Formats: sequence, C-alpha cells, structure tokens
Amino acid sequence: MDKRTDLSQLTTEELETELAQRRSRERVAEDSYAVEVGLEAEAHQYVATQLDAYYAAREATQTTASQPCPRCGQLCRVRRPRVQRTIQSLHGVHVLRRHYHYCPRCRTGWFPLDLALGLPDAGDVTARLEQVVLDLGLHGPFAEAAERCALHHGVALSENLVRRVIDRVGRCAQAQTDLGARLRPAAAEVPATLVVQVDGSMLPTRGPDPWREVKVGLVTRSDHIVANKQRGLITEARFVARLGDLDGFKTALTDALHLESRTRKRHAAFGRRASRWRLAMTAVRRRSKVFLRTPL
Repeated sequence: MDKRTDLSQLTTEELETELAQRRSRERVAEDSYAVEVGLEAEAHQYVATQLDAYYAAREATQTTASQPCPRCGQLCRVRRPRVQRTIQSLHGVHVLRRHYHYCPRCRTGWFPLDLALGLPDAGDVTARLEQVVLDLGLHGPFAEAAERCALHHGVALSENLVRRVIDRVGRCAQAQTDLGARLRPAAAEVPATLVVQVDGSMLPTRGPDPWREVKVGLVTRSDHIVANKQRGLITEARFVARLGDLDGFKTALTDALHLESRTRKRHAAFGRRASRWRLAMTAVRRRSKVFLRTPL
C-alpha cells in the first residue's frame, strides 16, 4: 500500500486485509500454536472493543421521556437515571448506565435499555455467556465448568458464578408452569404406544436431611425409540424431576403424560423397583388401557 494513500478512501475490508498481512509478517518465526493463541487473544480484544462501542451507542439513544409499563402499558416516568450495571461477556467486562422506570399501578420497576438489549433480568452475565455457562454447568460439576470455560472460551469464571447462573435460571424455569408444553408441543401424529419410565436416587444434601431422594420420570413416544446395537435408543422425550417432593413429582409426571397421551391407545410403564413401577402406573392407569412389560 502506498504510504500516501488516503486511508479514508479505503473500505473496511481493504484495511483489515492490509492489517492482517502486516501482522502475519510479524509472526513468521512463530509456530502455529502460538500464532493461533495470539490471534484468539486479539479476537477477544477486538470483540470487547466492538461491544463497548455498541453498548455506548445504545446507551446514548436512551430518552428520559415516560415509557409504557411492560405489564399494563401505563406511561411511567424515570425514577432513577443512569443506574450502573456491570456485566461480563465472553470477551470482557462492560459497564452500562440505564434509566430506571417504576410503575405505581403494578408496583414494579424495569430498565427499558435492558429489555431492548435482551439482557437477562438479573445476574452479572450477558445472554450469550449465560448460554455457555448453562451448557457447561448443567453437564458437569461447577468447578469443572469454570475450568472448561477458561480452556475453550478464554474466559475466567468462578465456580460461584456458575452456581449463581444455574440457580437463577433454574428458578425462572421452575416458575413457568407451562414451560414443558411450550418447549415440546404435543405431536400432530399419534403413535400407538407411549412409554413411561420412572427411577430415583438418593443424593447427599445440605440442611437437616443429609440424604434426600430425587425422582426422575421420562415420557416418550414409541416412534422416538430406535434400535442401536441391540438396545433401544431414545431420540426425544419429556423429562420431569423433583427432589423430595413426591406429590409434586406425581403432578409433573401426570402433566407430561397428558401432553402426550390425549389420544394414545396403549402405554408401557417401566420402573426398577415395584414402588417406582406403581408410581408410573398411578399416572398412566386412569388415562387409557395399559400395555404392560417387564420392568427394567
């Protein structure tokens, strides 16, 4: 590129290509692993800068005019301006200053900018980092989730942050009584058989009861069970679970069964122990004729 070139006349793509060529010449003596790690660090810094600019631009578009309440629609004035919120993304820590509105009719407050940005209602992470934390934290110990996040995403998280995210999102999900129906609507086509399986295990817990039983139920359609090396592989299913709440588990299992069995003709109930088999039967027997098989 000519040193006298007017950079303002170049496109963004041309500038990025020139910058990449210059940096590649600087790294010619390094091995590929070092180059890749270095580029990942540069990418994190680049995205962090872009996110900071994005949040600053959205912050500047805020208005002090009254905003409609998300619940009732009543116009509500700004109660507290420029309330600070610090959030962590996959690429760094960012600071937002948002206006807080309060609705006296609903007795609830909200931040219009948070809603516009799609940020979680509470917590210290962005929606994208929350997604990563949920994926890692729901499939292993919290400490291991934090270590894997640092290894695979270059983000330093504490075990406590993983725990807080899992707990907050779990409580929000538990409060939505129709969550199962919205995530997995009833199938349009009806199979001949519905399979219900129940199992349980004792878990060590904190508090006055050192051991408590968690019960897990599974409801699946026969067309979602396929052969796999002489075993049945379940491709899709509804799961319900409760810790120490037998009545709540029965209700949840019945609700899951109701979503799948409105027009089913046969059911198969499974359980490792007689008590769990009877529990599955309790949810099944009043709905239709039962097709029995040997418990697993």
